[in-house]
Amino acid sequence: MTISVNAFAGDKGNGGISYVCRDNNGDITYARLLDLWEPETFTTRNDNSLSADEQFEQVMNRITKLDKYVADEIFRVDEEIQKKTIMTTKALPLTNDAIPDFAPGKGCQFEQVARYGYSNEVGENVLRIHSEIYDSKYFSNTDRAALRMHEILYLIDTTSNDQKTSQRTRRIVSRLFANEDFPTVTKKELLELVDKTLKIYLNESEVRIDVRANLDISTLKGQAAASYKISKFDDKQSTVVASSSASAKVSRYGRSTLNDFEDQTFILKSGETYSIKYEFENPRNFNSSSFVIGLKITGEDGRDYKEFFIPSTNYKYMVRVIDLSK
Repeated sequence: MTISVNAFAGDKGNGGISYVCRDNNGDITYARLLDLWEPETFTTRNDNSLSADEQFEQVMNRITKLDKYVADEIFRVDEEIQKKTIMTTKALPLTNDAIPDFAPGKGCQFEQVARYGYSNEVGENVLRIHSEIYDSKYFSNTDRAALRMHEILYLIDTTSNDQKTSQRTRRIVSRLFANEDFPTVTKKELLELVDKTLKIYLNESEVRIDVRANLDISTLKGQAAASYKISKFDDKQSTVVASSSASAKVSRYGRSTLNDFEDQTFILKSGETYSIKYEFENPRNFNSSSFVIGLKITGEDGRDYKEFFIPSTNYKYMVRVIDLSK
């Protein structure tokens, strides 16, 4: 997966929101990142004893232990964002993508502490940070570290997952910077947000990955023959480990039956990545909604993984096998 800091265009904008209180003179008396102010069932850190960079590094060390792929992607996106970050003394327009759980109290309001999007002045996407809030003594180093993480995860989430709100990002950031009395973010949550390969999770009750087709069965006639090829993939080579074919009979009433792929044993192993490719003989018959073909494979945990795939002339994607017990 590759995320570009130029992925957003237009005037929508995305960014971090803060909860700010001011006195009658307009001076800040309280400021926290919305992600850290919002939780009610646990407390978040509010620490100035360590720098923002040190606290960010602490969180990244925990993420690296959970999954190095996720950590590497976060570091890469962070590096891109840092190159296009601008401090500003001017107030930033409030985005409408937060949908906070609570309303501000008396004398307080939500204010945009950072906004990522197209800059007419610069002519490209930048991250602008409102220095009055960011540099306030009430906006702690924890808030600054959490804002940095928020911008990274939200850029990934809106670009790869087409998320329209920052709710999932805030939920994850709040727990990444929670006090030790609350469980941290799970490995699966981070994988679902950051890792855009299809994933098979070992040692979990839900074992099906479901990639739905978008076809009109009323237009299908006779049989649609398909073949598949599974290759073990790494940076140096791609080695074919299994291949076979199958066909699906489709009736005029939209009912279908699947002739199984040829029997063979193939074990997907944890910690490895595979390339799966499908080829179809009759793609001209595939038109629009609601038709699926399936393939059942076995993981090293002994469970069967049933996978539904999208018929097209050539369809290829990556699958990571992840053991959630490790």
